[in-house]
Amino acid sequence: MKAKFTQFRDLLKVQRYARRTIKSYSNYVAKSLLAFSAYKLETVTEINIANYIHHLVEKEGISASCQRQMPGAIGKYFELCEGRKLDLKQLYPKRKENRLPK
Repeated sequence: MKAKFTQFRDLLKVQRYARRTIKSYSNYVAKSLLAFSAYKLETVTEINIANYIHHLVEKEGISASCQRQMPGAIGKYFELCEGRKLDLKQLYPKRKENRLPK
């Protein structure tokens, strides 16, 4: 598992991702892998990931930007390291957040 995680970071570097993006993606993937440690990664589905992100939104109150980046990070990990392309489009927040002017 640790070798795949290192491989993931190396592949992001090869694909010329920014240093901070690599750091963010690595943190999101590490947290996700810890949450899915009871499962074999081959059995993790889009529904499991959706439930996990929903849990983070509801219980931990993650920000909209985290909610946007997390599916991308998890999807990229599964694509590069597990050889599976997951359809996580439905997990990206659709609604634009309306903020009050400063």
